[in-house]
Amino acid sequence: MVAPTIALEAVNAVNTISHGAGLLAYLDVNVPPDEAYFFDVKLTTNTGKASICDVRLMSIGPNLCGDENITAVYTSTDSSVYDDRVDVAYAVPNINPSASAGDPGNVVITTCIST
Repeated sequence: MVAPTIALEAVNAVNTISHGAGLLAYLDVNVPPDEAYFFDVKLTTNTGKASICDVRLMSIGPNLCGDENITAVYTSTDSSVYDDRVDVAYAVPNINPSASAGDPGNVVITTCIST
């Protein structure tokens, strides 16, 4: 089994955001050829009253077999109205045995929006 390559990148290069503004982050996962992975992604905020309001699969590469519909479970660690944790699970097999490890068709792109 080859480990997947994972990159998390905030689109907004800021340390703080103002009330009502949002922070968008992308999680790119590269699934190697002839591999299948089950992902359980947990995202949290630790900035007080920030809330994670949306997580989506934005695209699934053509070498991968997957469904863009995912189930995200939002929770609050302090029982408030602010969801500061989200758990997203999905399975993605790479069905192209001839693809190279760095092929862009091996990538799943997930976005997370926090406010």
